[in-house]
Amino acid sequence: EIPCIAYILNGNETLSNVDLSHNLLLLSRITQVLRTHSNLVFLGLDDVGFTDDEAALRQFCNALGENRVLEHLQLAQNDIGDEHAMLIASVLQINQRLSKLDLSSNLINGRGATALADALGQNTSLTTLHLERNRIGDRGAESIAQLLEQNNALQELDLEANNIGARGGVAIASALQGNNGLLRLNIADNDIGDFGGEAFGGALVVNRHLLTIDIKHNNTGERTAMAFVDAIRSNETLTSISLRAKDLCGKSATDLVQAVRQSDSIREFNLMDSDRVQDDEARAGLDQEFFDMMRQAILSRHDLRTDMVGSSEIRFYRYLNEVGFWKLVHQDD
Repeated sequence: EIPCIAYILNGNETLSNVDLSHNLLLLSRITQVLRTHSNLVFLGLDDVGFTDDEAALRQFCNALGENRVLEHLQLAQNDIGDEHAMLIASVLQINQRLSKLDLSSNLINGRGATALADALGQNTSLTTLHLERNRIGDRGAESIAQLLEQNNALQELDLEANNIGARGGVAIASALQGNNGLLRLNIADNDIGDFGGEAFGGALVVNRHLLTIDIKHNNTGERTAMAFVDAIRSNETLTSISLRAKDLCGKSATDLVQAVRQSDSIREFNLMDSDRVQDDEARAGLDQEFFDMMRQAILSRHDLRTDMVGSSEIRFYRYLNEVGFWKLVHQDD
């Protein structure tokens, strides 16, 4: 354990950000700090291995519930699990100061996610929630969807790699249609498929608040791509889309690129690996559309970043050199 940590912090009235991650700690020391330190707004406790002492964790949660100063808490990689997630959920019912909470990589299943979502239903302070690399599944995703239907305080939500399938994806997409608060959503590396992908495309036709969405690596394909074409054409709020659809035909891939090129709002667009387009002729056509889009972006100083790797990567960088892209980027330096 870091020696005398409570003594050091309690004797400092100006220190507001403390990161103790990746250290072996006695939770009782941190609990003491939470109860006595009046200026602590950020506390990093990633991978500190304290959940084996449930009594100490309960005391920590009680102190956290009473705390009126802390704004950002990192608790990633602590193997918290459902039972301890439920303890933290009880804190969120009381604490109306905490605005950012990271519970990523914590073995949280659907039951724990449901408890967290229920607790946040009436919480108006938390704006950022990281739950990536857990295993909340469709059950947890449906609970998160219910949260989004009633809570507009949450602005950033990360659900990457959580075993979410089509049912959970459709539920979250449906909730987005009536949500007026969420600005950034990451649901990458799940398995929502085209059912979920189409639902998100349809939701983005209606939603006018979301700025960035990441649904890459979700086993989405042609139907999702076409749904996003419609969304991009009608949505004037989105600034960043990461799709990475697979096995697209030339038309849907080209339609996506054209829709992005005509958009006044999108600044970052991650489409796919170009070698995943189904035929060489279509891929060549897509490359040309892509290069045309980049030329237009450069000429208009449109800060568009597009990830097109694979067979077109070398030609892409050569193209940027040919049109003087790097000189343009650095001309004001």
